[in-house]
Amino acid sequence: MSTFIKRGLSLSLSVLSTGTLAQATSQKVVYGVDNRVEVYEAPASFQKVAASTAAMIPIGKLTLKVSETDSNVRTYTAKQDSLKENGICEDDRYANQPTPAMCSGFLVGPDLIVTAGHCARGYRTCEDNTWVFGFDVDQATASSGVNIPAENVYRCKKIVNQILNGMSGNDHALIQLDRVVSDRAPLKFRTEGKIADNTPIVVMGHPMGLPTKIADGANVRTNVHPHYFVANLDTFGGNSGSAVFNTDDLVVEGILVRGETDYVYNPSKMCQEVNVCKDDNCRGEDVTRITDIIELAQGEKVLNAAAAGDLATVKSYLDAKGWIEMRNNNGETILMKAAQAQLTEVAEMLIAQTAEVNAKDLVGETSLMKAVRKSNTAMVELLLASGADANLTNAKGINALGMTKWFNLKQRKIRKLLKAAMAPKKG
Repeated sequence: MSTFIKRGLSLSLSVLSTGTLAQATSQKVVYGVDNRVEVYEAPASFQKVAASTAAMIPIGKLTLKVSETDSNVRTYTAKQDSLKENGICEDDRYANQPTPAMCSGFLVGPDLIVTAGHCARGYRTCEDNTWVFGFDVDQATASSGVNIPAENVYRCKKIVNQILNGMSGNDHALIQLDRVVSDRAPLKFRTEGKIADNTPIVVMGHPMGLPTKIADGANVRTNVHPHYFVANLDTFGGNSGSAVFNTDDLVVEGILVRGETDYVYNPSKMCQEVNVCKDDNCRGEDVTRITDIIELAQGEKVLNAAAAGDLATVKSYLDAKGWIEMRNNNGETILMKAAQAQLTEVAEMLIAQTAEVNAKDLVGETSLMKAVRKSNTAMVELLLASGADANLTNAKGINALGMTKWFNLKQRKIRKLLKAAMAPKKG
């Protein structure tokens, strides 16, 4: 496999002993000093954003354990294959740590993960893998593997968008998780422009499938390609999909996707050891620009456009195949914003494009509930005619009818519409 394709760990690490893995999997490398550290060893600001990064681990490599004393306490144990067991020299810094992860990713919305495009090649990738937050170690577990709380393990619901283009070098994917991530915040990311030349950067992910490692001390080396920039990051196979941050403000600038050879065979030691390059030498590591993901680059702009009645901007986004269910960090969809802003024309266009009328935001409100709050009879009629369920309730157990005010003249017709929609169907 060409070293210009930075893949996740798709092959058994056992081939390391033959010297072929460097050509067969994702290729990354150490530039100058090895800057990788455990999460607990990094500055507090780095630790905070690292909490929103995740490992892609095959479901078959996780074993569920239920507490003998409390059945509600459930954890997963990761398969314990280590680098040393698979041909890496035993004096490697992380030779004894488990390596179950195949790729890396990071949270960009309430239920959205970004990773490399080559880590999400189809529905089998979605079905066969989990996304695990908090797959890291502390001083007590650094040499023995980790137990993962069950609530940190998510499944892939849908691959929203995936691009892997060998000609352009474009390599990214946006994945919807099976549920909202409520205990950690989506990361901030660039939506326009590009990172400045020589900017200091830091990467967070899972080199060779290891628990989370943070590596700073790098900078942008080449910044001319429209789809990616090149850096001297200390990354390896398994880092594919890792978040690359600007160290000044910890905004995500890109996605680690390709690079130099990871390991070289040492015949005297009869094992593989880290390939070391000078900071300004070797090919460098390619980082897909985060602005290449249309849903992220235009998401907030389109949500604001829907709220303002800017039909042209919303239509342009949809024509460009942007995801119609894109949400802000409150979980509000484009249709919800249009309903809240009483923009029937925008809502009609979104519904015609099969927008989900019964989607809920983070407090459980639907587009119908938002229309009711604004006393918008036309919007309520449109949503009900389009399949909105008047029986749904928010997080407090209140339905759309419960949100109406009986003494409000504008809402009398709305109450009548909702009661009719809630009435049992005859025959």
